[in-house]
Amino acid sequence: MQEAKIEPAVICYNSAITACEKSGCWRPALSLLEDLRESVLRPDVITYNSVISACEKGFHWRRAISLLQETREAQLEPDEISYNAGVSACGNCGKWPEAFFYTGSW
Repeated sequence: MQEAKIEPAVICYNSAITACEKSGCWRPALSLLEDLRESVLRPDVITYNSVISACEKGFHWRRAISLLQETREAQLEPDEISYNAGVSACGNCGKWPEAFFYTGSW
């Protein structure tokens, strides 16, 4: 977005990340999150939820769980969508014990 000289808002990033998530493109979703972090803007819970869901769909459960933890570190409160995506990411990879472990630690 920055290369196109567009003044993006968080909602623009969220829309682009959601498009990546819907198409199963987890790497571009992570890249957009990183771009957002490097800007003057701040990711919100919707941003993290979309990236966590993208990782879930890409079968990257460790990254999804890491992002869930980063949500809290960013002083944001994960919601039901956050936790559902994190648990689903574990479950999709057959990592149910990890899902229960992380659920207990949240």
